[in-house]
Amino acid sequence: KNAFGGNPALASRVFDGRVQYDEWSASVAQNPVIVRFDGTRPLTGVWTLCSTPERGKILESYFDDKWAPARSLELSHFPDVVDDLTVVVGNDDQPHVPDGYTKDDYDLNRHAGGKFIYLCWHKVPVSGLRKPKRVLQAMQVIYNGDKVPDGYSKINVDL
Repeated sequence: KNAFGGNPALASRVFDGRVQYDEWSASVAQNPVIVRFDGTRPLTGVWTLCSTPERGKILESYFDDKWAPARSLELSHFPDVVDDLTVVVGNDDQPHVPDGYTKDDYDLNRHAGGKFIYLCWHKVPVSGLRKPKRVLQAMQVIYNGDKVPDGYSKINVDL
């Protein structure tokens, strides 16, 4: 039987009793290597320690349905999402870009003459527990005064 992580001297006595286990457990924060148990006493859910099977089922259900999914989301990595688009217009290829926005390098007015026109976007970070208020899901180009499709917002720039 072996335990890994925490204070090695305390880990050697982890199976000697509750006090020894608690001492070792408290030392894990100071030496947080991967904690693993080998031997005949693997880790089991806390619900197996309940005084009644009914209480155990309640705790196991809470773990499976609430705690584990929430913790998984909390530890997950999500890419940033685009929450806004705008267009900037300038006399050269360095127009003013609003704070927090990224400018695409392609001039939308290229070879047409006239001012430089660039598409810019704003991104927001996302976590499993915090959702952005708005997420850009699609973009539509309309021509010659066509009607703006339902669910879209028009950016007033004539290319």
